[in-house]
Amino acid sequence: MTSSSYLALLVFAHYRTQPSDLQHMLDDNHVRIYTLQFKQQILAAVLVNEEGGFDRALSTQIYRGERRPTGHLLAQTLTFHAGCEHASTLRYARVMRIAVHPRLQGNGLGSYLLNEVIAHEQQQDVDAIGTSFGATLELLRFWQHAGFDLVRLGFTRDHASGTHSAVMLKPLNEKGEKVFQETRTRFQRGLDEWLREPLNDLPGEMQAYLHTEQQPANGQLTEMDWQDINSFIHTHRGYEACIGALRRLVIANKEVPEKLDATAQTLIRSRIEQRNSWTETIRQAGMSGKAQALQQLRLAIEKIVKNLTTK
Repeated sequence: MTSSSYLALLVFAHYRTQPSDLQHMLDDNHVRIYTLQFKQQILAAVLVNEEGGFDRALSTQIYRGERRPTGHLLAQTLTFHAGCEHASTLRYARVMRIAVHPRLQGNGLGSYLLNEVIAHEQQQDVDAIGTSFGATLELLRFWQHAGFDLVRLGFTRDHASGTHSAVMLKPLNEKGEKVFQETRTRFQRGLDEWLREPLNDLPGEMQAYLHTEQQPANGQLTEMDWQDINSFIHTHRGYEACIGALRRLVIANKEVPEKLDATAQTLIRSRIEQRNSWTETIRQAGMSGKAQALQQLRLAIEKIVKNLTTK
C-alpha cells in the first residue's frame, strides 16, 4: 500500500483531506494506518493516532488548563473537559479517520476493519481506544454499535459542520475501564443541565437520543461534584463543564449565598439558580464583561465552600 493510495481513498470518501495530511502520515511515528485490501485494491482504511502516556504532574497541569500538548486531543479532552485529572497518564488510540470506498459503503467493511483495529491496539498495551467527530445521530449509532460509549459533547457548534463535537470511548483494560467509568458517569450526571443550557440547540431527535444516556442526579453532592467545584474555583476549567455540581452546591445550601454581598448574590441567583445567559447576568450584576463576571462567580463559590467548611 502507498500513502498516496490511502490519501486518494480519503478524498473519495469526502474527507477534507489536504496534501499536508499525506506528509503528516509519513512523518509522525505515532500514527498507524490500517487497511483492508483485496487484490492490492484498498477497500477501507483506518487512521489511528497514539496519545497520552504522560506523567501525573503533566496530567494535572492539563487538568488545570495550564498545558495543552499538541497531537493529544483525546487525552487532553478526557483530562480537562471531561474532568478526569489523571486521564492523560493512560495510553490511547484515537481513530482519526475511517474510510470505505464509496462503491462499497453499507456492506459492513468499515465495522469489520474497525474490530480488527481494536483487537490489534489492545495487543499494543493501549488502555482505551476512542474517537472524536461532529455528532450526528447516524455516527453516534455507528460508534455505539462498535462498542463505544459517549463521554463528552462539546458545548459549541463547529463553524464548518454546524455540529457539536462528540467524544466516544471504549476501554481495553482495567486502567482504561476506570477512566471510562469516571468520564461516563460525569457525562451522564451533567447531561440534564447541559441539555437545558449549552446543548439546548440540539435537534429534537438528538435530544431524544441523549435522554436515554442520562443518569438522574439526586441532588446529593458526590466526590466527583466536589472535584468539579474545586476545579472551577482554583483552575481554568469552564463554568459550563461544572454547572451540574455548582447548581447542586447552591441548591443544597440556599441559606449561604444570603450571607454574601449583593453582587455575589446577583451572580449566583441570575446565572446558577435562574439559568440566565451570561449577557443577562452581566447586565444584572453591572459587570464589564464575562471575564469579570466569571472571576467574581468563582470567588462567590469559594466563599460558599469556605462557609461550609468552617461551620
